[in-house]
Order: sequence, then structure tokens, then C-alpha cells
Amino acid sequence: MTRRSLRFLVAICDLALILIVLAVALPLAPLEVARPQTASANWTLLDLSHSGPLITQAFSVAPEWAIWYTYDCRKSKGGGAGFVLTVQGSGFEEPIVSHASRGSSTYYYHDGGTYYLEINSRCAWRVKVSNQIEVE
Repeated sequence: MTRRSLRFLVAICDLALILIVLAVALPLAPLEVARPQTASANWTLLDLSHSGPLITQAFSVAPEWAIWYTYDCRKSKGGGAGFVLTVQGSGFEEPIVSHASRGSSTYYYHDGGTYYLEINSRCAWRVKVSNQIEVE
């Protein structure tokens, strides 16, 4: 082995040793681990309280979602009880109609997409839209 080959071999070993020391000495960035979700996670997309008619902005939902509403017409001016909430969008239209002086209910849907709500009532009301995610 020539002197030149020996120097080259020593230089490569020195470089390898430096790389090993750096790899051990420098901490690695922490690995982010996604935490599992609970069996039923809710994400509220809309939470509206109002008195009178209203059309919402469009919102996008996951394949499993729900609408909860409550209304109270007992103190409404101008008479007339009732609450009409129409779910529209993604080629879909479903009116939810109630003629009682007050009430509440939850409706579950199994088709994601982009929707908006049209609420027609003289009464005070509250509407919530939530994604319902089932995790195995």
C-alpha cells in the first residue's frame, strides 16, 4: 500500500468517525404522533342564535353530520307559531317543519358535501351543525 493510499484511507475513516459522532450528538427532531380520536368526536361548524328568518353561508360537512335546533315562539310578536328549517345544497333539499309553539330536535345526515340552511320563523331560535365522526 502506498503512502498516498494510506492517507486517503485514514481521511475516509476520520470522516466516517466525524459523521458517527455528529449523528449521536445531535438530537433528532421529535416525531409527531397523531393521537387517536375518541369514539365520537364532534366538531361544531355552525352555532347560530337569532330571532326571525335567516339564510346561512354555505358550509362543508363530513359524510356523517347532524343538525340540532331549538325554538320558542311563546314570546314572539305578531303571533304565529312555527319553525321551518330547510337544508339545501349538494343536490339536496329537505324542509324540517314544526307547528308547535316551541320545540327542539336533532336530525342526522349521512351524505357529506356543501350545504346551507334557510330558517323561516318569527320566533327566537338556535341551530347547531356538527360533524359526527365515528372512529373505530
